[in-house]
Amino acid sequence: MSMELANEKWLGHLPTGLLGQFASTQGYNDLIAAVKGKKYPTLKALFKSGVTGDVKVARKELKLLADADDTDADVASTATALRDLADGQEIIIITNGAN
Repeated sequence: MSMELANEKWLGHLPTGLLGQFASTQGYNDLIAAVKGKKYPTLKALFKSGVTGDVKVARKELKLLADADDTDADVASTATALRDLADGQEIIIITNGAN
């Protein structure tokens, strides 16, 4: 299964609200594990609730995570993909694309 990013249009059941895939389920789990014990409060809240309106801060934290020396290359790639999909959005929602 893959994880996708959506915006508020997806809540209205519009397929244009799905912005694209950013990770496999395992890749998403690795991304979540990478922020544990670190200071990424907006990402932690996003991963817990699946939604945020604080997209600019989330994108900033994703860049910091991707650029950190101790970040695994696969996690950095996932963080970058998520960051790129979130560009220009006001609200982002993490979904499996089905619900």
